[in-house]
Amino acid sequence: MLRIFVDSGSSIKQNEKEVTLKKGESKSLSVTISPEDATLTRVYWFSTDENIVSVDENGKITGLF
Repeated sequence: MLRIFVDSGSSIKQNEKEVTLKKGESKSLSVTISPEDATLTRVYWFSTDENIVSVDENGKITGLF
């Protein structure tokens, strides 16, 4: 499971609800931030189990298990 946080004053919608990866496979995730003119748009990506999937600061996930 991944957790995604966005700066206050904005809302976020994850563009993909489910992704299946095999060990060593990667995929870049994306989000939509509202409102479109939001000034604070930094997104924070976190993996809840880094033994299963890693995620970088740009939303690229990699299967580890």
